[in-house]
Amino acid sequence: MPLSVSKKIKQTALVTALIFSLPLAQAWVTPVNMDIDHEGDDSVFHRLSKVINAETVDLDRCDTDLANYTSGFPTQCHRRNLVWQLGSKSGDPVAAVPLAQWDPELGGDANWRLPTIKELSRLVNYSGVASGVLSGEPLVLNMFSGVASFVANDSWLISSTYRDVDGDADNGQAQIFGINMGTGEIAAFDTVISSDSQEETIGAIEMLSENEGDSWGVGDEYSRTESYEDDVKVVVTKIITSSEDNVDGSYTIYGQAHTNSYPYSIEKCDSLNEDGTCNLSDADVYALLVHINTVSELITP
Repeated sequence: MPLSVSKKIKQTALVTALIFSLPLAQAWVTPVNMDIDHEGDDSVFHRLSKVINAETVDLDRCDTDLANYTSGFPTQCHRRNLVWQLGSKSGDPVAAVPLAQWDPELGGDANWRLPTIKELSRLVNYSGVASGVLSGEPLVLNMFSGVASFVANDSWLISSTYRDVDGDADNGQAQIFGINMGTGEIAAFDTVISSDSQEETIGAIEMLSENEGDSWGVGDEYSRTESYEDDVKVVVTKIITSSEDNVDGSYTIYGQAHTNSYPYSIEKCDSLNEDGTCNLSDADVYALLVHINTVSELITP
C-alpha cells in the first residue's frame, strides 16, 4: 500500500535526542542493548564465532579495516550487538539494488529484519570524517562496492521505524525514516506509485450476461482488477468492443483486456506544501538487515 509522507525530519548532531523525542513505531522489534559491542578474540579482525541458522560461522566486526584482508570481504559483520548483512527484497546477501517499496518485514526471511532508525544511527560514525559517516564501518561500505553509481552522500538506508500521520493505524498513511550514508541526516520517505504506466493488450475475451445486455455499450468498462506484483502495481481493465443478442435471451459481450503497470519508487520528502503534501525527490534507498537474535544470543558457548 502506498505510504504518504507528511513531513521531513532532519538531524545531524543530536540524533539520539531527536529519535527519543518522537512517538515512533518499531513494529515487532524488541529493544537491543547496543551498549554491548563485542571485541572478539582476534585483535586484528575482532572475530567472533556464532551460530546462525544452525551453522557455526566466524564474523568480523563491521569496523575491521579492509587492509586486513588479502582477498574477498565478508558479506556479514557484527557491530553494536547486532549481526548486519546487505538486504534485498528476497533477503539474500546479493549485490546492492535500490529499493522500490518499503515493508517493515522486508527480507522475506524469519531470521532477518530491517533495523530501527536508532540501530542505524548507532551504526554510523558522527566524528565528522570527510569521506562519510560510515567510513568507520568499512565492511558495511564494502557491501555496496558492486554498485557502480554508489555515492555515500546520495544514498540512504531505510529503517523499520515509521510514524503514523493521521491517527488511523490501518490506512497506510505513515512516515518512514531513513538515514543518509554520507551525512547522517535522518529524513522521511514515501512509497510512491508512478503516474506513468506501460500498457499491454491481452486479447479478446467473452462474457455471458443474463438480461443485462441493454446496460452495456461499446467502450464501457465492465470489470477492473488490481494486484501488486514485486515492485509494480498491475491494473487490468476490460473494455466492451461489441455485444450480441442470443436466442435464449442472454447476451454475449466481447471485450479487450488492457494491463497497465505502474512502477513503485521510494522518494524523499524535501519540504511540505501548505496543504500538508510533500515535495518529493528521487533517492537511492538501500536496506541493511539485522539478525533477529543479538550477538550476545548467537555467540557459541
